[in-house]
Amino acid sequence: MLLHFLQAGLRRSLGPVRHIQLFCVSRTPSVQQHLQLYARFRDATRCPSRWPGRTITKGRTLALLLGPVAVGLGGKVALCQRDGQCHPPVLSERLRPEPEFSWTEFWKLLRPQLLALLSAVILAFGAALLNIQIPLILGELVNVVARYTREHAGDYVRDVSGPAMKLLSLYAAQGLLTCGYIILLSQVGERVAGSMRKALFTSLLHQDVAFFDAQKTGLLVNRLTSDVQEFKSAFKQVISQGLRNITQTFGCFVSLYYISPKLTGLLVVVMPILVGAGAIIGSFLRRLSRRAQEQIAKATGVADEAIGNVRTVRAFAMEDREVELYSAEVDKSAHVNEVLGIGIAVFQGLSNIALNCIVLGTIFAGGSLMAGNELSAGDLMSFLVASQTVQRSMANTSVLFGQVVRGLSAGGRVFEFMRLQPEIPLRGGKKLPQLTGEIYFRDVSFSYPTRPGQEVLKSFELYVPPGKTVAIVGKSGGGEKM
Repeated sequence: MLLHFLQAGLRRSLGPVRHIQLFCVSRTPSVQQHLQLYARFRDATRCPSRWPGRTITKGRTLALLLGPVAVGLGGKVALCQRDGQCHPPVLSERLRPEPEFSWTEFWKLLRPQLLALLSAVILAFGAALLNIQIPLILGELVNVVARYTREHAGDYVRDVSGPAMKLLSLYAAQGLLTCGYIILLSQVGERVAGSMRKALFTSLLHQDVAFFDAQKTGLLVNRLTSDVQEFKSAFKQVISQGLRNITQTFGCFVSLYYISPKLTGLLVVVMPILVGAGAIIGSFLRRLSRRAQEQIAKATGVADEAIGNVRTVRAFAMEDREVELYSAEVDKSAHVNEVLGIGIAVFQGLSNIALNCIVLGTIFAGGSLMAGNELSAGDLMSFLVASQTVQRSMANTSVLFGQVVRGLSAGGRVFEFMRLQPEIPLRGGKKLPQLTGEIYFRDVSFSYPTRPGQEVLKSFELYVPPGKTVAIVGKSGGGEKM
């Protein structure tokens, strides 16, 4: 930024420079010097805040050498004047819409793993069906225990061994099915993620050089790492937990109705209200979580900006100001995370109260039915376990909607770069029958991809005959490069 700033004051021929801030160096009571510097650098457009290191141009050696001389005459205090009509270049760009998820590209990646995916789905469905049977077998076991406690007659071990063996068999089968579908889903997820990373990396390496001037390296690396990882996690959770939760919800509702239609009707009225309230609070907490992550990213950006441009910070004696800015962002991040912690605490407390109230209400209503011989103790136990399974499944399903949105967003960002086609292909093109050392530039115009409105070369003409060495020198006296 220092280099571009000095160009605005030392060489008017470049025209007004946009999107840089105006630094005015002042020394003690020397107001006259302040006004002179302001008049000297009036070509610099005022910007609302500090953006060091974002608008430096290349190859301006003389201006860089004169920088410490120009700003070192006074300087301990660096001031930034604000103007609401100017915005930093990053924020002034129109926000791009969220990239769409490409189901075609996803199918190409998933098709080789289709057999393993179907096997995982079948195993997950089987594990969910077995989980529905567990509350019913628990009810039979409780009925045996209650009958023996009440009558004190019969062989307890023989009577209880039947339901107990069924329950152990269900536990073992459910464990094996769960282990199987998790292994298969892990394989499918890793292979799809690996294929996605390979395809994305291949696409990036085939892009034009101008593409890397316009895109930040950190953003591209995030596409290869964080976005692919987020998509893989969302994909595995939606397939495994989504199928299991939906199956358990409907299956357990059928079991509940089979056990007691009256208690099921009461549960159908209360449960959606509680789940809906939990979903609303959960949505609010997710927004707070995103704000907390964004604030942490802002604090990290301030630190990265200051450390990456430490020479500019040192030249303007802005160490204390950078510490203040970073501390302010860290304090904001701490405040948002504290609010998030309070929200999570309130949510957990309300969830515990709601769950215990459901259990208490079920026992109260079930006890009334038991008093009228409409329900046994084992059936009440089965109803309690099944109702908790329904509640847990519905809560997990509502959370999965957020996973679906995050997974589609991450996948869309990855597929956006996978679909890019370079303007200059790496293979093909014209072949010269005979190569000579004669170079002729005719009416060449050039601007950097990040600044298309500012032409570095305009109608450039240059002829280099064979065997000649030509150096391009600008007004600064240094060699120019692009």
